[in-house]
Amino acid sequence: MKIDSPKRLNVEDFKDDEKELVEKIGICYNSFAESVYNALNKNLSISENLNQEIKTINNIKVDASGNPVFSISFKHNLALKSTGTQIIRVLGGAITSHPFITYTEENKIIKVSNITGLLANTTYTLTIIIYSN
Repeated sequence: MKIDSPKRLNVEDFKDDEKELVEKIGICYNSFAESVYNALNKNLSISENLNQEIKTINNIKVDASGNPVFSISFKHNLALKSTGTQIIRVLGGAITSHPFITYTEENKIIKVSNITGLLANTTYTLTIIIYSN
């Protein structure tokens, strides 16, 4: 569904005794309506509008059980504790299934304890979305 451009409040459309008030309200309304219209026409972004963050982590290698060969931890910049993660891109090798991260978090530091779906002893770069409320 395509959203129609909002009708702007224009002082010329109102009676003389209403124009002063419409002009004041119109400044706020017109700006807000235009912002909402633009956002809802495919201009929302994860980084600027949603409580999520995208991170790319390099040099990821796991053993046959999915345990990291080298410690994997990274800091997120979300206001609240994370509620989950999703791997959205895998570079560096084949995968055995959709990768999934098991982790703990303390003070905005995510420490990865296991990653399923990756081949053992293969170096990957993972792009991850970190979700929060």
